[in-house]
Amino acid sequence: MRRNALAFHHHGQRAEPREIVRARAPDAVQILPPPPIKPLYARLPPGQRTDNSQFARLTEEFIRHLRLTNKFVAIAFVAMTIIGSVIITLLWPMHKPPSRLETAGRPTQTAEAAATPGDAAEDSATQTEHPTKAPFPLPNSFGIYVLSNDKLTELQPLPISIPDSRIALSAEITAPSPTTISDAKPAFILFRRDLLNNAPQKIFLRVIARMARETAIVNGKAGTTNIEGTWRVRNVSRELKIAPIPGQREMVIARLDDDVSLAAGRYALVLNRIGYDFEIQGPPSSPVFCLEKFETANGAVFNQCRAP
Repeated sequence: MRRNALAFHHHGQRAEPREIVRARAPDAVQILPPPPIKPLYARLPPGQRTDNSQFARLTEEFIRHLRLTNKFVAIAFVAMTIIGSVIITLLWPMHKPPSRLETAGRPTQTAEAAATPGDAAEDSATQTEHPTKAPFPLPNSFGIYVLSNDKLTELQPLPISIPDSRIALSAEITAPSPTTISDAKPAFILFRRDLLNNAPQKIFLRVIARMARETAIVNGKAGTTNIEGTWRVRNVSRELKIAPIPGQREMVIARLDDDVSLAAGRYALVLNRIGYDFEIQGPPSSPVFCLEKFETANGAVFNQCRAP
């Protein structure tokens, strides 16, 4: 009767299992599951585990980079060894002494040929010490020289800068030329250190004109006054031909055309905006060397003289 009551409940409900009923009895023994075992790393704080993993990652990266570096060094060493071997292989025959067969195959020198090497060496040394002599005198120090009547004279620079050829006149020059020559076909020798790698392509002679007179309006009347001791560089010029001097790498010679002669007057040899001053002796024969000045309300006007 008790079993039936336990098996089925009132209104058709199923009874609870027998084991559960026993467990709820006051004198029953309850079996509990064993407590879970904590993992070993659970005792470590989270920060310590993170540091250990980061250190391990850095160590692995360092080892990987070290291996790559070792491979690169090994490849470079092998490549250098191969290149060195190829170079030695190619250059070694050049320094190899001639064999007996090669020496025997060469023609022997005659008595005259054996006697000439010393003389040839002496001739070579003589040519080195005494290069080809120029047909004109050469300067011994750097400078700009005029060659007139087979005589060298060093030219002195003007105290002003030479303006561009598009400008008609330069500033005033108040000193006469320190160099006077009598040759109407002079040559010019340029001896400068920078000519070794920077020789000029063109050199020009510019005319230096003398200021002859000045006309000004005074009290409504025009008055003319003669001027002495004043010059200006004009944009009238002549081009010179340039040629090297054999055996002189730092010298060039500049000349006029063969059929050209210079008129008597004052000139400037222009090189890098510097004018080297000289004058050809003789009475003035060309009006280009003479200037007149007119004072107007708008300023000074310069004209070429009608007559020297």
